[in-house]
Amino acid sequence: MTTRATDPTARRVLRAFEGAGVATRLHTLLRHLTAPFSQLEAMLPREGRVRDFGCGHGVFALYLALAAPDRQVLGVDIDERKLELADHAARRLGVQDRVRFEEVDEAWAPAGSEHDSVVCVDVAYLLGTGRFLDLLDQFAEVTPPGGVVLVKEMGEAPPWKRRVLEAQERLATGPLGLTMGSHVEWVAMDAVESTLRRRGLQVERLELDRLHVHPHLAVVGRRGS
Repeated sequence: MTTRATDPTARRVLRAFEGAGVATRLHTLLRHLTAPFSQLEAMLPREGRVRDFGCGHGVFALYLALAAPDRQVLGVDIDERKLELADHAARRLGVQDRVRFEEVDEAWAPAGSEHDSVVCVDVAYLLGTGRFLDLLDQFAEVTPPGGVVLVKEMGEAPPWKRRVLEAQERLATGPLGLTMGSHVEWVAMDAVESTLRRRGLQVERLELDRLHVHPHLAVVGRRGS
C-alpha cells in the first residue's frame, strides 16, 4: 500500500528541490508529510488545464502534473522567490512544457482566465473571508462543464488538531517568515459551499484528517457536463 512516506510521485517532487537550501527542502518535505496530496489529486480530472491558486513552491502543482501526463498546470502566487524555485524544480522533472508558474499581485483577479479546474490548497486563511470568497465566486463562474473547483482548508474539529494548526501558522506567517501574509483568518467552509452552489456547482464536503495531525477538510464543486 502506498503511504505518504512511500508515494513515488511525491518522492520525485521532493528530489527536484535538492540543492534548493535547507529551509526550502524542510518546507517542501513538511508539505509532503502533512498534506493529503494523493487524495486531493484523485478528486480532479485526469486531463485538462488546472490552475493552482496560491501554489507557493509548486509542490502540489508538480504532483498534479506527474500524476497525470494529460494535465497542464498553471500555478500562481505572490511570492517571486518561491516561484523561481518551483520553475527550477519543473525543469529538473522535465515537465516545464506542462507546468508553468506566474507571479501575481495581491489585487489579481481571474477575469478572462482559461482553466478546466481550479485548486486552492491552504490559501484562503491568508486572504480573509471577503477576498477569498470573491475570488472563489469568479473561479466558479468561469469553470466549464466537466470542471472542478477544489478548496482544501482546515476544519474546526477535533479541537486539539485545530490548536496545533493555529500555533504552526502563526509561526509560519510571523517569526519564521515561511509564508507571506500579515494575518491568519479562517474561512468558514459553509460559506465556501454556498458560494459554489450559487454558481450551479454540485458540492461535496470531505474530511481528510485521518492519520494526519491537521484537521484537513475539502470542499469539491463539480460542474455537470
